[in-house]
Amino acid sequence: MTTFSEAIQTLGNTQGSLPVRISNQLIRLLSEQMYSSPIKAIEELVVNAYDADANECRIGFIHQDLREDSAIVIFDNGSGMDYTGLEHLWFVGESPKTFNSRTPKHNRRVIGKFGIGKLATCAIANKITYLTSHENGLFLVSCDFRDFESSTSGGASEAVALEVRQVSDLEELRSSDELDRVCKAIRTSTDELTSDSYESWTICVLESLKKQSENLKRKRLMWVIKTAMPLKMNFEVFVDGERIERTKEDFHPIVEFPIVDIAAERLDIMNKNLPEGHTWRVADNHFVSDLFPNGVTGEVLLTKKSLKAGKSVDIGRSHGFFVFVRERLVNQDDELFGLHALSHATFNYFRADVFVDDLHSDITASREGIEHGERRKAISDLLLALFNVARQRHKEYENNLEIEEKRKKEHERSFVSHRLVAQPIADTIAVATSEEAGTDADEGWFFLKDIDPSSRNQIVEHLYTREKRSYKFTYGQLGPSERMVKFDPERETFMLNEDHEVVMAHSDDSRARNLLEDIVASEVMLEVYLREAGINPFVIGEVLERRDFLLRSLAQAGVYSLDSLAQLLTDARDDEHDLEIAVVAAARALGFNAKHISGSGQPDGLARFNDYGKGEVKITLEAKSSKRTPSLGSFDFAGLLEHKQQSEAVGCLLVAPSYPGELKESKNSDKIPDTAVECRARENKISCWTIEDLVKVIRATESHQITAVQVLDIVLNRFTPKEVKEAVEELLQTDDMKTYYQEILNALRRLSAPGVLKQSPRTVHHISTAMTLESELTEVTDKKVRNALVNLSNASKGMVRMSGNRIIFSGDIEEFARRVASLTGEDVTPRKLGNFRKNES
Repeated sequence: MTTFSEAIQTLGNTQGSLPVRISNQLIRLLSEQMYSSPIKAIEELVVNAYDADANECRIGFIHQDLREDSAIVIFDNGSGMDYTGLEHLWFVGESPKTFNSRTPKHNRRVIGKFGIGKLATCAIANKITYLTSHENGLFLVSCDFRDFESSTSGGASEAVALEVRQVSDLEELRSSDELDRVCKAIRTSTDELTSDSYESWTICVLESLKKQSENLKRKRLMWVIKTAMPLKMNFEVFVDGERIERTKEDFHPIVEFPIVDIAAERLDIMNKNLPEGHTWRVADNHFVSDLFPNGVTGEVLLTKKSLKAGKSVDIGRSHGFFVFVRERLVNQDDELFGLHALSHATFNYFRADVFVDDLHSDITASREGIEHGERRKAISDLLLALFNVARQRHKEYENNLEIEEKRKKEHERSFVSHRLVAQPIADTIAVATSEEAGTDADEGWFFLKDIDPSSRNQIVEHLYTREKRSYKFTYGQLGPSERMVKFDPERETFMLNEDHEVVMAHSDDSRARNLLEDIVASEVMLEVYLREAGINPFVIGEVLERRDFLLRSLAQAGVYSLDSLAQLLTDARDDEHDLEIAVVAAARALGFNAKHISGSGQPDGLARFNDYGKGEVKITLEAKSSKRTPSLGSFDFAGLLEHKQQSEAVGCLLVAPSYPGELKESKNSDKIPDTAVECRARENKISCWTIEDLVKVIRATESHQITAVQVLDIVLNRFTPKEVKEAVEELLQTDDMKTYYQEILNALRRLSAPGVLKQSPRTVHHISTAMTLESELTEVTDKKVRNALVNLSNASKGMVRMSGNRIIFSGDIEEFARRVASLTGEDVTPRKLGNFRKNES
């Protein structure tokens, strides 16, 4: 297929040739370093259109892949070029534009100054062709960057002659199919170009596209042009027919001020940083100095929502510093303008638009930065001063919100600020939504639940707008290897993992549970804050993984929770060392003074119990781990008996996952002969417990008030696995005392209701009657109720006391519930109300 540059070479007549000398090394430098961004190449051509006094510039794409007929087309209706103009165009490193030059038609301050902008196109294309209409005629020239070679010294070799042709016959132009294809890309036609619609114009066509051109994203291109170019009523830019409008974004500012507003606070400090003999002053709402005679102006704002939120990385940014020189942005991808990292708690909500025309002479050739020097340093100091003032005003704004919150009534007040939880979660979810394309699997959220993409925007908006919110804490079995907590932002729920060591260790006590819930909430927010600060998600995951391992280790280092201890026993079934330690710890939980011994010829542990009146009682502790049912020989009953005798113990508590020869329940089980284990257990008086038996007893120790005496009775009188299992079941048949205490508390609440027993004091019989009517407990007697009430009154720390069978209250029933929560296990309301937790107030 014939390309545009090839097709037009037959049009018109040769007017001459332009000798252009460029080294291939310079072309590589321009395309690989100075103008490595494909967007910069297009932007430079838009700058040329602006400098040519164009009213409009159109950008069109033909395919935009690497096929032969792909092309990028840029059109403008500026002044056009004749032969002399094309000569000036191809002056490499020279430009007729001076520092203060202005355009003749619109009196625009000229942006370009280096004369190498067109070479930026070599970053994305091998060929560039100009077709331009001027009052002196219609001219065209084409250049293939591959024709340039370097000399042995690295400089330019022979000059390349670019043929300039002039077209006089417009019909010849109208008949070009290739030109028609180019015109369609920019939403025009050959008839319109050759009519009186335009006095002059220029079409630039980029062909033989390079791989880099595939990275040219239309949305990103439109953002750069909208942000970086001086779009005005007399200069419009279109991309594939869509007009780029420079409208002020909907920022919802909470703090806003012109930059000169900081003079009263920072002028003295700013002047100390200027070179000797230079000072800042304010004139006509500009900061002016000898370095900046034309002045510096602009404005600063801070927003309620993060300016990073919702911005796709393919589009651009809205936060940070925007430095404009002659209305053109010079730091598109450098939100800090070279400054060190600033506080993300403010910077993500911060924007400063600063206009500094006096930096024009300091702009680097690529126009992507400012050269280092006195002016650059002075502007950097000014920007830092702007940010520091903005941060201070941000703090003042937040302090005022806190003062307003303090004036509210207790049940209406938020003690946990919206800015500490909901807002940063919304910010980070919104930012992650725009940046997650291509994110590695190991860079996902550590604690936050995956969010359905279709509902993300709704969730983010809900988090931003509804400032009064409460969070729910629930518990569930997520798996031993899963995180300590999963947070669901849509349901505003923290799900604590009951299989996690830390949760298991602290969830069986109501007060410890409240602290645990505070900790998991802060863990979730730690991840959010780290993301908000711009830390790489992979790094965050690595740190939180180590932290999680530490927390698990700390939870195992000192076990208090009976649930944790029960889980330790279960997990240690195939680890002899861990099972020995778990059995010794279980003996302590049952009321024994236990010690881990282990070693050759010795028991795994010793448990002592001082039975007052009878003296000290001692039993040996033995643990036999196994992945499967242990063999008979692995128990070594003779060795266990020897351990017992050497230790002068009265009994032995043996724990194993299971025992060989255990039989299922049978109607005629009493006729089945004893197994070898049962025979040897009775013969040597070894009490054979399964891990499951011991776990059941441990879990019920507090709720059923199991004592060392009861366990010792089983150890000394029940020996076979079946006998032990039956004894454990008998032990657990009594009512759960935690439930018993809770039912007494519920009965007291009912009897404390308005209009109930107005004059009569509450008695034990009142309570037992109310419990009989309402509860499903199996054993409700006045005697048992009174004993339980005595325990509750002791735990109430003086709020309730017993006088015979009378119950004397000295306070509110709910405060009584708080004081006895360790016995009832009830989740009670806090003394100081808040609304962070659902149902807390």
